[in-house]
Amino acid sequence: MNEETQPTQPTPAPDPASMEHAILLRHLAAVQKRCSELLTQQAQEIARLRGQTMQLRAQIIARDSALAWAQADRAALEAAAPDLAPRVRLARKVKEAATVWYKKAYDEIIGPRYSSVAPPPGVSPEKFKRQHSAVEYLTDHFADAPVWIVACLEDGANPGPSSGASIYPAVQNMVLACRALGLGTTLTNRHMFYQKEVDQALGLPDGVHSFAILPIGYPMGKFGPVKRAPLESVVYQDRWGVPYRAA
Repeated sequence: MNEETQPTQPTPAPDPASMEHAILLRHLAAVQKRCSELLTQQAQEIARLRGQTMQLRAQIIARDSALAWAQADRAALEAAAPDLAPRVRLARKVKEAATVWYKKAYDEIIGPRYSSVAPPPGVSPEKFKRQHSAVEYLTDHFADAPVWIVACLEDGANPGPSSGASIYPAVQNMVLACRALGLGTTLTNRHMFYQKEVDQALGLPDGVHSFAILPIGYPMGKFGPVKRAPLESVVYQDRWGVPYRAA
């Protein structure tokens, strides 16, 4: 053997205990990582649920406060007007009596008309169907509106078709005022199909007639801006059938 040649050392055999220890350490690191991720997720979920709980508590406090204020206002009203409760009951009876004729006009005239006519210009069939559903809902809950404004004129025993024309600008101003205050209402005069019967239910004296009823209350659901059809779809220019053209 050459004196400069070193003998080769044999590679030591792997220690089974060391290998097992390394594998366990890798698994432990993976488990610790997964536990940290789960703890972070749980902490985020707990924070979200706590936020929701605070919001719900705030809503309950706001609701209870509003109810307490409404009860206090009602008590103050009853103290100031001892006859308020019987007046409210009487008003309910009057509204229910008038609503009988309001619904009769829908069942016999307005409802069939809605189901047989095409949507007006600028209104899709889907929107027209929703409008019909809203009209039907109002019919079924007409007497539930907290306040009615009944627009009347003293115009004699036999009013003509245009007798109430002068009252509608004032009624429209009432509608706009309600809108500005966040209240919902609509101009209805369907009851005029049975005007004599409704006037009698309302207790109006002879020669006084109702030309519009505005049911007023806080609106349900979305109460967004009003959309209007384009002018060219509802306005003719110079002669019938020629669409309006903006200058």
